Amino acid sequence: MNDFVHLHVHSEYSLLDGYAATSAICERAAELGMDSIALTDHGVMYGAMEFYTNAKKANIKPIIGMEAYMAPGSRAEPTTRGGKNYYHLLLLAKNETGYRNLVKLTTRAHLDSNGKGVFSRPRIDWDLLEKYHEGLIVTSSCIAGEVIQHLTEQQKERARETAARYRDLLGPENYYLELQLHENTPELETLNDELLRISKELGIPLVVTNDTHFVRREDLEAQKMVMAMGFNMTYKEFCAKGYVMDESYHIMSGEEMWQRFKRYGTAPLENTRRIAEMCNLKLEFGRVQLPQVDIPEGHDAASYLRLVCEEGLMRRFNGNPPEEYIRRLDYELDVINKTGFPDYMLIVWDYVKYARSRGIPCLPRGSAGASLILYCLGITDVDPVANKLLFERFLSPERLEMPDIDIDFADSRRGEVLEYIASKYGRENTAQIITYGTLGAKAALRDIGRVLDVPLSEVDRIAKLIPALPVGITIAQALEKVPELKQIYDTNPELRNVIDWAQKVEGRMKSVGTHACGVVVSRKPLEEIVPLQRTTKDENAVMAAFEGPTLQKMGLLKMDVLGLTNLSVVAEALQYISETTGKKMELSDIPLDDKKTFESLSRGETTNVFQFESAGMTRYLKELKPTRVEDLYAMVALYRPGPLEQIPIYIQNKNNPKNIKYLHPILKPILEDTYGVIVYQEQIMQLLQDIADYTLGQAYIVIKAISKKDKKLMAENEVKFKEGCLRKGLTKQQADELWELILPFAGYSFNRPHSTLYGLLSYQTAWLKVNYPVEYLAAVLKGAGGVTENITKAVNECRARGVTVLGPDVNTSGLDFSIRQFRDPSDGQVKRGILFGLCAIKGVGAGPMEALIRERERGGPFKSLEDFCDRVDRHALNRRVLESLIKSGAMDSLPGTRRQKLAILDQAIEAGARAQKNRETGQIDMFGGLASEGDTSVSSIPLPIITETADDRKEQLTWEKELLGVTFSSDPRKQALETMDKSDLTPIADLKDPERAEELIGKTLTFAGLLTGARRISTKKGDSMLVAMLEDETEETVELVAFPKSFEKYRDLLQEDALLRVTAKVDRRNDGVQLVLEAAAPLDTTAPPPDTGLPTAMDLEGIADADVNGGAADVAGDAPVPPANPAPADPAPAPSPAAPEPIAAPVSIIKPRPKPATNGNGHSNGHANGHRADAPGRPNGSDAPARSTATLRLRLPAARDFDVGVQLMQQVYEVLRENSGEDTVIIHLPRDNGTVLMKARSGVTCTDALIDRLSGILGPERVAVE
Repeated sequence: MNDFVHLHVHSEYSLLDGYAATSAICERAAELGMDSIALTDHGVMYGAMEFYTNAKKANIKPIIGMEAYMAPGSRAEPTTRGGKNYYHLLLLAKNETGYRNLVKLTTRAHLDSNGKGVFSRPRIDWDLLEKYHEGLIVTSSCIAGEVIQHLTEQQKERARETAARYRDLLGPENYYLELQLHENTPELETLNDELLRISKELGIPLVVTNDTHFVRREDLEAQKMVMAMGFNMTYKEFCAKGYVMDESYHIMSGEEMWQRFKRYGTAPLENTRRIAEMCNLKLEFGRVQLPQVDIPEGHDAASYLRLVCEEGLMRRFNGNPPEEYIRRLDYELDVINKTGFPDYMLIVWDYVKYARSRGIPCLPRGSAGASLILYCLGITDVDPVANKLLFERFLSPERLEMPDIDIDFADSRRGEVLEYIASKYGRENTAQIITYGTLGAKAALRDIGRVLDVPLSEVDRIAKLIPALPVGITIAQALEKVPELKQIYDTNPELRNVIDWAQKVEGRMKSVGTHACGVVVSRKPLEEIVPLQRTTKDENAVMAAFEGPTLQKMGLLKMDVLGLTNLSVVAEALQYISETTGKKMELSDIPLDDKKTFESLSRGETTNVFQFESAGMTRYLKELKPTRVEDLYAMVALYRPGPLEQIPIYIQNKNNPKNIKYLHPILKPILEDTYGVIVYQEQIMQLLQDIADYTLGQAYIVIKAISKKDKKLMAENEVKFKEGCLRKGLTKQQADELWELILPFAGYSFNRPHSTLYGLLSYQTAWLKVNYPVEYLAAVLKGAGGVTENITKAVNECRARGVTVLGPDVNTSGLDFSIRQFRDPSDGQVKRGILFGLCAIKGVGAGPMEALIRERERGGPFKSLEDFCDRVDRHALNRRVLESLIKSGAMDSLPGTRRQKLAILDQAIEAGARAQKNRETGQIDMFGGLASEGDTSVSSIPLPIITETADDRKEQLTWEKELLGVTFSSDPRKQALETMDKSDLTPIADLKDPERAEELIGKTLTFAGLLTGARRISTKKGDSMLVAMLEDETEETVELVAFPKSFEKYRDLLQEDALLRVTAKVDRRNDGVQLVLEAAAPLDTTAPPPDTGLPTAMDLEGIADADVNGGAADVAGDAPVPPANPAPADPAPAPSPAAPEPIAAPVSIIKPRPKPATNGNGHSNGHANGHRADAPGRPNGSDAPARSTATLRLRLPAARDFDVGVQLMQQVYEVLRENSGEDTVIIHLPRDNGTVLMKARSGVTCTDALIDRLSGILGPERVAVE
């Protein structure tokens, strides 16, 4: 056998350039009889630890290296398209020093290299290599190496200078010139001849390598597919570019390599063995390297942990802890000390203590809740003894691995905790953690489909057939489970080819990301231990380039600092409660036996309740009718794949306790509190302890073995368990039955601490929603983060729970949702509602809204669009922001309809910007004085005459839906859906829950809704069919498909915005469901006639509607508004003395749903023309006069002819404009359904001449001065 060692090997961690898995590389080396092999990925060390472990398993010596990118000059120089930005340089670690220098070079390449975009690479440079070359062997690399590149450019002397420079730095024993031969690069033969001459001249040894990128010859086509993905090309495009490798790039045998390279003599081949013998890196795993903890003098970690735990236990029990707790604490501390983790407990306690001291809500998850130590330290508020939580589920003497203490923090403040950890332990010692993105089943299908140039629609069709659950399902598994996918595979050759190739690339590395919550902390700088690089989303943040499990294996402290939205919501709700009641409240103050809360859950009122929102969970809760928090804990544990089938038994046994039966009396004490059903892993641990005399620590190891299907351990423990059963008096049959019962539950049962912690939070959110609905739902809306889907759901829940939502308003809204008092226009009563936040309007941004609020606080409410543009900093606004404010209705309190304001928007922006510039420059007039006020403020811009049509009002609803997620303006179509009989209808929401939807698959049901997004498509036969969305009054949607026969039959009904009652079959479609139309019928779409009031070009400001008989409303009082929906059933709590002034009459409002509650969408009091009932913050509709002024009332006649009406209005406007003054002008404008009162923004001076002129136009009976 010819001895040879591969020293230039790429794996899949050379992302989308290499195809080889590290395990396959090591297996191939063993297969070929090689005792060593290297890993040298492009610019990264991602696969180093995995490769090291796999090599050791295969009894192969691992040689860790990297093919670095070497900058021609400084790594800080920017990369350019078409320029020579880098060369390749191969680095191999000889020992631990070399490994650490390799880590530092990789880190600095990623952190320092100045390059962005597709042409950038993490580059090292000569300065770095000079500093960190000790312990490294360096070779000249492939054809992209610096020496060979100079040769290809016919710069032979420069090539020699470069080679000599490397030799002199590294030493002749540590620098080699690589010889390679590949069929796709014939010029290598000539280049190799020149390298031989350089070697002889300069005394630099040669080494043979093969630029391997895949393992076996037959992997070539898969390699091409992967590279085509990396270049974002089709297979044909890629092959035409000349980038294609040939079969020679696989891991060849030693014989093949000797045969190919024997022309160059034996030394270059033998040098592979020489280098391999020089590389003897040994990495030690398992040495825990925890960061330094602050411990008071006179203590070590163990004694200090005992001290703070005992102090905490005394606080928990007011100085008199029960003996059982003292014994339990002693036991836990003893285990912690034996396993060596007291420092770890103190570290977690430190950052949780920091969070709690700053009011940041936090909650541990997983098995951490089982520790009394954590309860004493205040890390958890769940009493593990009272809740029967076993410490051994968290840690035991039999388990040596560090226990996980994963902590959820309020997601809005998680960053504060991360910042504290970094500052506490040193930024150089902390980092976030990388994640490696692999090609899942769907991604593999879509990427291969693109490479093979298969139509996206066809590829999407098969990709969507891959089930969403279980997570990580493979294509092969999907082919077995999904008959439709298997049928396509068997009958469609083109898609079969896609599926076959997708399976070959499935699971391969594709990209890297940043772990959502992982943080690694070390005792010394991480750069000395692991490679680092920038996080994928924040260039200022750093992440370790090894995944979490690898870091833990290396002995580093990996912590999960998670963000949980619900904790932010709870914190906001408690803050709102404090503001409205004056009492500070904490979660621990919430009673756990609130009857109203359990009744609410039993009615299925679970929307926005943590973990209980799904339709399936809601249905089970209604059947369960929980009466204690333990029932909720059990539901959290059972509502998962696997134990889900036990829920009906749990419910049946709870509601019928007399029917509970136990296989043997020994089971009753263990299963009694869960009604005879195995729910938790801890119950199985107790069974193993009580029946077969396992320790609890041993029992947990057995559970893990069963869940991982470790057949050897399972067989050993089956015998032990059954022997124990016989000793305890069980029969052989009972022992067999009990073991068979344990097996599935050990695999999927849940840990009790996590169920308890999360179940408790679920109950607490439900309690807040029931007892403080306004505060809780305001917090939910604030926590929606501007996501329109979440806002829609929360607003609909507000309506269902009797909470009023007020539309956004530039004169009253804050940045976020807030609780405000308002005067209900339907009854004049002051109530509380939730005011829409400005930042929740899509497309406006926080910066512009902050500028808006600053100006409003400085100068008071805005009086008009012109006033707004004049006052708000022009640098903070742009047309898109203003357009969004207008279209969303946030400017409805300002004069004019939305379309009128949009029509003058450009003028207003230009005038406002000009006025601001003039004020900034202090413009001087020709006489040396300041310019007149008219030059530095915006004059009123006349509003154009716009008659709004039904289509205009429909578009206005669309604006609101897009920008707010909900509609405040009245939608007659949704009102028709809201008020119709729904007794025979299936809610669309039922189709959103996977389990409920599964029950409905194949059934023909009746639905009602609005047809949106309708599009006609042609079948392969050329027939027309329709695909659309059916939307109900609660904003829920589902895809509706009308195949050719149904479409032809109901073609006239299936129109965009049609209101329909449809009978359809529920069908499975990709990841969800769709409705297949069978029949359709129209709903009554009769809507009130559109408002056709006379438009005006006058600069008017709406005050109020008059009564239908034409009697004017009292403009000095609160303006009456037509009644909306009934007020909430329950009165709101008394307002805080510091509460803002009530909003006199909101411009837009979503009222609570009438009782009994039905599914429906909010509607408002309309404002189709944008006139407001009253300006927010100005209860009387006008500013208080500075002096005694008159009021001129003009009652315009109803005009039958539109043009005549316009002409009359223009005449009045011209007369008023010529007589400016301070007297108020009120115009009574007749409408079909009454009279609207409008106030001119510009006053007049009431003189006899003015009255005479107006009387001549309108008639004396229509002109009055008060």
